[in-house]
Amino acid sequence: MEQIEEAVRCALDPTGNQTVKAQAMEYCEHVKSSPDGWQVCLQLFTKVPASSPEARLFALQTIESMIVGVGISASTSEAAANLSAVRQSLLQFVSEQYTGEKYSSEVGFLKNKLAHAITLLALATYPNHWPTFITDMVAMTGFPAATGAVTAESAKAVNAQAVDPSMVDFVIKVLGSLDEEMVNPVVPRGKEEVARNTLIKDTMRNEDVYRMAHTWLYTLAHMSATHPALARGTLRLIGVYVSWIDINLIVNEAFMTLLF
Repeated sequence: MEQIEEAVRCALDPTGNQTVKAQAMEYCEHVKSSPDGWQVCLQLFTKVPASSPEARLFALQTIESMIVGVGISASTSEAAANLSAVRQSLLQFVSEQYTGEKYSSEVGFLKNKLAHAITLLALATYPNHWPTFITDMVAMTGFPAATGAVTAESAKAVNAQAVDPSMVDFVIKVLGSLDEEMVNPVVPRGKEEVARNTLIKDTMRNEDVYRMAHTWLYTLAHMSATHPALARGTLRLIGVYVSWIDINLIVNEAFMTLLF
């Protein structure tokens, strides 16, 4: 790991020797393309005390390369096992290091990159290998992973003391990244990706969109006054997801009472 950290530092040093920079960049590309490079980078990203933000960003880029390299879905047992190992490690990192002040001190671009990496994991493994993706995301916030009708009464089931605003913010980032990858018309997609995304959306419509809608309602009902940024982020999510989820999940008395 020390070699990777030093290589990243040298590659990004604007005053460094050009020959050394070229060697450092070559080494970084070798790590990214090697079969076990993602394993070393997973350790690098999650280790405590943390490495430099630049080294951790490179680590996430390498992990993402592995995830994307698996293809549309984890079709082999080895690929599924590798993605499972990444998922367990990253979710443990989030649960331990992204709470309260720890989250506030994290560099913004690393939060966004980690949210994107988890999104890519979900795209590669949901629903076959990670059917609890949305349930796991909701659980991190401290909100109940409720299903069924979204009503004003359901919003009262929240234990506000159990909710972590930092986790709510991070899950908003993940869900925003998910929509970006699946639905945003600006992102080019092949036929296989379109078919995969259709399967994911169809599966989510069974129950998971209800879990998301409940979480949005909880956020607006319980956090708008104390954490307005989270309320704004939730409204942005509703604005993009409403194009493909049941409109009645949002256009109902529970939400309308909060919005108007």
